[in-house]
Amino acid sequence: MRKAHILFLLITIVPSLLYSQITGKIKGKVTDAQSNEAIIGANVIVAGTSMGNATNVDGEFVILNVPAGVYSIKASYIGYQAVTITNVEVLSGKTTEANFKLTAEGVEVKTVEIVGERPLVQKDQATTSRFATQEDLKNLPLRDVTAAVALVPGVVSQDDRGTKKLYIRGGRADEVGYFVEGASVRNVVDGQQFTTVIPEALQEFQVQSGGYTAEFGGANAGIVRQTLRSGTSKLAGSLQMETDNFTDQNNEAIGTYSYGYSNYVGTLSGPLFSDNVKFFLAGENKFQRDTRTQFWDGFKVNNIVDDGSQGGNAGDTFNISMKPGNIPGTFENRYTSNGTITYDAYPLTVRVGGTFSWQRNRNNTNPIQNLFNTGRLEYEDQSTVLGTIKLSHFLDKNTFYEVNLNYFDYRRKRYDPIFGDDFLKYSDSLENARVGITNYQSYSIGAPYFSAYGFTFDYPGRVNARYLKSKQNYLGGSIDFTKQIGTEHEIKFGGTFQRYAVRSFSSISSSGMLNFLLTQPDLARTPSAQRDYQFRRQGGNINAYGYDVYGN
Repeated sequence: MRKAHILFLLITIVPSLLYSQITGKIKGKVTDAQSNEAIIGANVIVAGTSMGNATNVDGEFVILNVPAGVYSIKASYIGYQAVTITNVEVLSGKTTEANFKLTAEGVEVKTVEIVGERPLVQKDQATTSRFATQEDLKNLPLRDVTAAVALVPGVVSQDDRGTKKLYIRGGRADEVGYFVEGASVRNVVDGQQFTTVIPEALQEFQVQSGGYTAEFGGANAGIVRQTLRSGTSKLAGSLQMETDNFTDQNNEAIGTYSYGYSNYVGTLSGPLFSDNVKFFLAGENKFQRDTRTQFWDGFKVNNIVDDGSQGGNAGDTFNISMKPGNIPGTFENRYTSNGTITYDAYPLTVRVGGTFSWQRNRNNTNPIQNLFNTGRLEYEDQSTVLGTIKLSHFLDKNTFYEVNLNYFDYRRKRYDPIFGDDFLKYSDSLENARVGITNYQSYSIGAPYFSAYGFTFDYPGRVNARYLKSKQNYLGGSIDFTKQIGTEHEIKFGGTFQRYAVRSFSSISSSGMLNFLLTQPDLARTPSAQRDYQFRRQGGNINAYGYDVYGN
């Protein structure tokens, strides 16, 4: 069964519901340095782009639809010396002010270059908002964007069974909205953020905890907006590597242990084929052998007698031993890439953005119980893909429209490391015997437990996995029209469309499903509602939507 939700809204004055802004404005005034009178018709351009505007009768100008980033702004007029302001920072959804005083060419002065500074007060900010730029992230001793967001006042990060969740203004974790490149990346089932953004790929993030407009739907507590970096005019790149692999696991050195952590990040940026096309690309690989970073002193107990209460051989003795420093059986391996391509040729601008991540991890929530069976701990794979295309077309310097298209896909799978998707084999003793696991208690009942004093320990080869797979994806689009009126007022209207597909399948008992197929072969051969019901019930009440009860 496939469920799709279609949303269409026409919104006047505010932007669309599903696509938040990833651009800002630059406004200011150009005046004569001696008389302080307005200069009419002065040209103001954003260096390295096709963006710019001319001053009006009051000497004022507004440059619209400027991607978030740091720029140099140049003002010039016939008979005056040009002035450039560098380090002008443009934020998504905000207005940056840049004022110029031009000196007549008859007055002898050196080349004028002014370095811009971030204002202490954002004059156009009517919301409770905090932001951090790429420069801010460089100065933080963090490798996680979520951890950086958690430093914002009013935001708390807590670990929930291995997942870091953000809480804003005391609201619930599923009441936070997440946007990357203007597109929603929020899990519609549990409200968490899907995508992974590399810190070096982030131009800025903003956290709004109140007063945000209707463009940000489905977020009661707050929103987190993330914008990727744009390409540069000249070819540039970076490479960063860090690791704690200074010793083998469980071996103490310089007073501590290695957790098998390594992180490799590379970036590349520059023009592509022509000066009108610029690209930015970042890639990251993060690996960690022991994901449970905690104090662990280890222990050793010998000659424990099995009481036989969990299927083991009563009277047998066994030893348990765990080395200090590291928890065995866990790991995480993740590959991530983020990037943008921008085509800038006024009056047309096209921006393509994307993120991709794939990770495999293995958890060991009961390390003592799983001491003899770490090789059979379940794997979990997750992948995300986000693609965005934004076309902006200026009808004149103060009027433009935008067309946005977005696609997002998320997949998750939890499975046995030996049999993978073939979950009926998990409890099949014959199939397990073919791979060397011969300690099953019956055809479909797995290996027993060691048991002593009320504690149980898995036999080697005992199945730990409960099969699960899920998918979420959406296809969306929007059209927005923007008109700047003077330097203070702006009108927007537009519409949006989004189509979701959500699927999930999980089973508890592969043994029950296998027994049903063996004990009721006639019913199992013939498709029927009764067969589906029995298969679902024997499988421990299989939970399935978007898939049938057999996982198809």
